Amino acid sequence: MKVIKSSERGIPQSLFQIPVPVVDPRTKETIVFAFSHSRHSLVRAAQRGLREQKIAAALAYGVPYSKQGLVFYVLGEDQIPESLARQKDKLVNTVVVTDSNSDLVITCYRCSDPHRHIRRKRPTRVRDVA
Repeated sequence: MKVIKSSERGIPQSLFQIPVPVVDPRTKETIVFAFSHSRHSLVRAAQRGLREQKIAAALAYGVPYSKQGLVFYVLGEDQIPESLARQKDKLVNTVVVTDSNSDLVITCYRCSDPHRHIRRKRPTRVRDVA
C-alpha cells in the first residue's frame, strides 16, 4: 500500500508520468520510454512553463551528459527535428536532469548556454565527497 503524503494530496498520479515516444530510424517502430517527475521537478516545470511535450522532446532528442551521478539531457538548436521546427524558440536550450540509476526526472530548466554550463560542473557533487 502506497502512503500518500499530505503535501501530495490532490495531485493526480498521471501528472507525475512522462511518456517519451522514440521512433527507431531503422525499423520505424515507436518505442515509448516512461519517465516520472519527482515532486520538485513537477513544481519547477509548472513554474518555468515546461510542459510534458517539451520535457519529452528534450529526453528523446537531447544530448546526454553524465556529471555528478546525474544525466543532463540538453536540447540544443541542432537537435530539434523538423517536425518540431515551429516550436524551436520554446524548445531550444532546454535541460532535463535525471537520476542516472532510474527514470526519475529531478528538475528541468532553460539556460542560455547549457553545454558550457554543464561542462563547467564538477565531476562529483560536493556533498557526495564528504
